[in-house]
Amino acid sequence: MRYQEWFPSADLAPYVHRFWELEGAGTALAEPIFPDGRVEIVMHLADRPAPTGETTPQPDILVAGQITTALRLQPVARVHAVGVRFTPTGARAWLALPLH
Repeated sequence: MRYQEWFPSADLAPYVHRFWELEGAGTALAEPIFPDGRVEIVMHLADRPAPTGETTPQPDILVAGQITTALRLQPVARVHAVGVRFTPTGARAWLALPLH
């Protein structure tokens, strides 16, 4: 599994915390995703995982809001996802949605 992050340009830094990409076999998806207080846009470019215990996979593109407990995703054959992790003010500015 390959995970990589990139810092945004100076112009985007007030809005974007990081850009990221995850690619490889989906066995590492069993690792928990811990709450981090960030809002993200996630785009699945390969197989779409489902949260553990659920049968419906995540959509191709989703806005992941703030979570209050750790989340685990069921492993899938191929993972390729990219995302934008916003700063708190960036999420509000770009998504024009209340954060609650």
